[in-house]
Amino acid sequence: MTTPTLSDEDFGKFREFFYRKTGIQFDLSKRYFVDKRLLERMAATGNASFRHYFTMLRFQASGEELQNLTNLMTVNETYFFREEYQFRCLVNSILPDLLTRKQHDGPLRI
Repeated sequence: MTTPTLSDEDFGKFREFFYRKTGIQFDLSKRYFVDKRLLERMAATGNASFRHYFTMLRFQASGEELQNLTNLMTVNETYFFREEYQFRCLVNSILPDLLTRKQHDGPLRI
């Protein structure tokens, strides 16, 4: 039995949806990882096709499945901005300094 994978179109739809909902963006190098995690959640929810799973994910009122998927897609560990002083330092010192040294009007990329 072959393992189903996402079509390029479905992968694109999922990436766009997941980014809009969570702010997490997967580049193409994460394709295998995303496929594997989606297949896990599809099996757990009894969805045999990505299209059925994706429809359920988009329209589930509680958002519980999106949270389950997000937990599976992320490591749920961060040390950045854990303390308020770190955030204040970024806002009050680091960003203003970076913005004054920026040499063009485009976005600031960090």
